[in-house]
Amino acid sequence: SDFKIGASFAPSSAGTDVMPAVGGNAGTDTQEYNLALAYSSKLGSVDISADLGFGETHGEAASSSKAWRTGINLGFGNVVVGGSYRKTSEIDNLIAGTANSPEETAFDAGITYDSGPWAIGANYLNVSAPKSSAIQGDDESSQLFLGASYTMGPGIELLGNVFHVEWDDEST
Repeated sequence: SDFKIGASFAPSSAGTDVMPAVGGNAGTDTQEYNLALAYSSKLGSVDISADLGFGETHGEAASSSKAWRTGINLGFGNVVVGGSYRKTSEIDNLIAGTANSPEETAFDAGITYDSGPWAIGANYLNVSAPKSSAIQGDDESSQLFLGASYTMGPGIELLGNVFHVEWDDEST
């Protein structure tokens, strides 16, 4: 089994040695904080990998946000099934319910099968973003992806992909 942790901090986007100006209406710089955990192991014949991450971006009051995500993959021989979830929200409550809001929820699920030189897979992704509270509904995108690959030789791979995307604007 393998456990990893990662963290990052960017104190200022200004590239100066002075205290960053973040938050409030006068904020002009951006700070970022990120933390991630990852785990992978084998449980009997099942390969498991999972991760969890969190991050915050502090900038002007109208551009500060936080997000977290998690995902898992389970491998059963030649088949891998996985999915993930992400939630983004604004921090300062000044732009929630507006067209500029970073609020968003996303999830995906997929499956792949790999056998010798062949591999096939399918993935579904859904992203929903509540924008203006003055308009009923959310901006939403749903995507279905089907793909296949064939390894013809060292460094030569034949790939094929098909996508289907639906977009719903909150005003429709």
